[in-house]
Amino acid sequence: MGFFSNLFGDRRSYSTDNDLSKELPHSPAASLTGVLQGDTSSLDAGTEKKYVTLSASTGYPIDAVYEFVLRDLEQEGYNDALVNSDLAYCKQAEQILRNKLDLLFERVTLIYREKLRNIEMKTQVANDALIQSAVVSLSAAAATLKEHMTKLSEMQQKAKNGDETFLNMIASYRRGFTKGLAASCEQIVTSSHNTYNLVKE
Repeated sequence: MGFFSNLFGDRRSYSTDNDLSKELPHSPAASLTGVLQGDTSSLDAGTEKKYVTLSASTGYPIDAVYEFVLRDLEQEGYNDALVNSDLAYCKQAEQILRNKLDLLFERVTLIYREKLRNIEMKTQVANDALIQSAVVSLSAAAATLKEHMTKLSEMQQKAKNGDETFLNMIASYRRGFTKGLAASCEQIVTSSHNTYNLVKE
């Protein structure tokens, strides 16, 4: 058990809410198909609350990218428009999100490269020790990492090409900003109308 633990290490979960260098222990039941994790509901039981957690996660670094891309920033965009309705501000905020996504791709790719180098080194050690079962398992793990790296590269390229599928966070922010801008204009019209009525009276 100890030998294989040292070979494979612990499965981790990754989140954009935390520094990617700080890996959190992941459920041993985690697999590439995903596990259930994340707050979804609470049930009152007297003065106590019981929380049920449900959200998909693979336990691999690529989760951080999916989490960032799927962020719903509509409310944030709405609030920003009420404070500053300048469209240039909206464009600047969108560019910041794009820059953060680019940096996230770079950080996650570096993590995968490091893990892949580590696995390749351990594969060589297991091969020299004639532990074929470990070699097979490590080779499978390396194949998974390579598959994820290929997917990351494809996602990054699609994001650069403007594929809305990988720019959901920007689309939601823009949608919120547009709604906030409309609400702000309506407030101005209503305020002007009320002022006119006061003057008329």
